[in-house]
Amino acid sequence: MGSPTLSNGIIPTEDKLKFWTVFRTVGAEGEDILKTAKLVHVHDKEGFVVTSMDETYHFIHGGFGDAKITKILELCGVRVKEFIIGSINLAITENGLLYSWCSEFRSADTPIDKQMKQLGRFSYFVKDGCTPTQVVGLRKRKVRKVALQGVGKGRVVALTVGGAVYHWGTIGGITILAPRLMDKEQWDFAMGRDFWKVTSVGCSFGANFVLTDQGQIFRFGVCANDPQNLLLGAGLSIKKIATTRRTICALTAGGQVYSWRVNKSDGNPAWSTIPLVNVQFKDVQDIESCWMEDVCLVESKDNVRFACYLGNQIVRIFSYSTIPMNQCTAQICQKSYRTIVVANEGRNVTFSDDLWKSKEDMDVTFSLEGKTISAHKWVLTRRSEYFQKMFSGNWSETEGSLIEIKDTKYDIFQALLFHIYHRRVTFSVDETDNICDLMKLADCYCDEKARRSCEEILVRNISADNAFVLMQKAALANASYLEGEVIKFILDNRLIDKTSVQDLTDMLDLLGKETFRKLVIAAASHR
Repeated sequence: MGSPTLSNGIIPTEDKLKFWTVFRTVGAEGEDILKTAKLVHVHDKEGFVVTSMDETYHFIHGGFGDAKITKILELCGVRVKEFIIGSINLAITENGLLYSWCSEFRSADTPIDKQMKQLGRFSYFVKDGCTPTQVVGLRKRKVRKVALQGVGKGRVVALTVGGAVYHWGTIGGITILAPRLMDKEQWDFAMGRDFWKVTSVGCSFGANFVLTDQGQIFRFGVCANDPQNLLLGAGLSIKKIATTRRTICALTAGGQVYSWRVNKSDGNPAWSTIPLVNVQFKDVQDIESCWMEDVCLVESKDNVRFACYLGNQIVRIFSYSTIPMNQCTAQICQKSYRTIVVANEGRNVTFSDDLWKSKEDMDVTFSLEGKTISAHKWVLTRRSEYFQKMFSGNWSETEGSLIEIKDTKYDIFQALLFHIYHRRVTFSVDETDNICDLMKLADCYCDEKARRSCEEILVRNISADNAFVLMQKAALANASYLEGEVIKFILDNRLIDKTSVQDLTDMLDLLGKETFRKLVIAAASHR
């Protein structure tokens, strides 16, 4: 089956999107968005869309009228390459960053308090849970693949490009808030001194799985230090695994499909091996799964596809002939088995230095601190909702050919415009004050991309000398990512323990009551 990619950079709306219910009635705005869609993931009544301009949208259809559409600002400009949707929402970017956030629309299946424990964060503030934020502890790791339980409380497992495996969440009443690296020594002992490289990961009810480059499957439980070889003595070599809510399916190198299924719904689940015995499955080339429906999708080498419904005693099999795999899953459960992407994505659109430096066709001028700076309205309106509203005629600032900007430094405003054109921060990494000022201005101008760029630079430069100041700056700019990382740094380095009573008083004055309260609550949880 491979990755469901499409050519020409845009997913054809009528052919590839309209068989999903959520995209059938979307209104004029939705149709415009779908015409530029390069990446789509569907989960029942929800749809996630990334456009050719790298803008990310959430569609939700309540059953009547047009779908409700929301722009996910935190995921705009970060180049999302894959969504993983289940008990929570996850997104992986092209450079391996992992974002997590709660789903208010699936809280009936998984309450928000249980979702919060799967986010890979220290924060328990529900108001922050529904905002996409990078997973704590993986910001310096390049994530390759993530596995997630379908509904309810559970564990999340992430595989990095280097082959390291991290896990967090809840199993058996034990919760791990932040990503924890697998104990390699324990795994070496169980598997042999020469630990094989992990090539894939999976999640199911009460257990998680890894597939190694030697074709072996290992199941591990709560503490991830008890790996069990599912294939011990079987003489099988597995090339791919696919998990559902209660089943793990495995495709052998010889083209057969096996499955292991949980036998009870509480306590320590017992697993049993169930070969998918069917004469048509001797020559299987690929498998996929629908987590929520306990369905394994099987594709034979002659491209005939089957849906295997994995019941407690028998496997019900339905043929879907040669229709595309995403159309199969749309008919089964209205959930895409994998994010639909385009094959030939272009580079992230930026506007060249020549355009930035050229005075040609610039039609708007800003005045501040006795200086002026000009720009192109079409660039600003295309890249900024703030400027789009400003130039729509509804704002008084647009009156006249010269727009006066008050209470803003010239260099900081220029840096904001530079970021709108180039998608990068012009200040060097040691210009902390300027970067903080840009971060705050970006927040004032609702420019999530610029604010996030500043946060990422500042996070890489947190130190004992600047941690508390950066926490204050983060609070003033609503920079939750930076704030979370600073709190983690403060707690991991026990900076509060080294603080005198007078220093704590000064810290309260610096941070303010609300930010100081967050730090105190996080410190109490950390202990």
